[in-house]
Amino acid sequence: MKNLIILVVAIFGVVVATDFDRPCRLAEMSPLVKRDFQVIPFMGTWYEQRRIATDQPDFDCVMARYSLNADSSVNIQNTGYTANGMFIDVNVRGELDSPNDVPLLGKLNVFFPGRSDIYWVMASDYANYAVVWSCLELPGGRSRENSWVLARVPNASQATRTRYEEVLRNVNIDITQMRETNQDLQECRLPQA
Repeated sequence: MKNLIILVVAIFGVVVATDFDRPCRLAEMSPLVKRDFQVIPFMGTWYEQRRIATDQPDFDCVMARYSLNADSSVNIQNTGYTANGMFIDVNVRGELDSPNDVPLLGKLNVFFPGRSDIYWVMASDYANYAVVWSCLELPGGRSRENSWVLARVPNASQATRTRYEEVLRNVNIDITQMRETNQDLQECRLPQA
């Protein structure tokens, strides 16, 4: 069981990260977070299109389902396949960082086994795409950044790709560092939303 928890944390937290010899860019990124964030329209199924990747094994067919819990926290069900074809399905909980702020910002705290991470929605039109950024402080003034591009369909249209690429430039996330996620429906065998 302990090995499974470590594997799950690796898949949905560490392996999609890039380490930097600097602290998290919180002051730089905070003003760029989505303002007037709408929780209910963000709920539902999102398909990972791109992510920051390391030299760890690649994961494909990554999908996240967001649903609102009775206590206003968010259940996040992450699924995907490892490079060797093993299916992973894990649930984590998220909470808005400051739920009473007006305007509401797209800042969430996501709770994984043994740790919590910031999860900032940088941009979303709710119907087509979302760009998410996260950062974890490491010892020695270092940091680990994660970034994801999500879409409501397995393979985003060219118009949606053009829009999220513009957002990535505007929020200083380097698209050349991002790995494209395979969402081939026959390979993925994922249920449709």
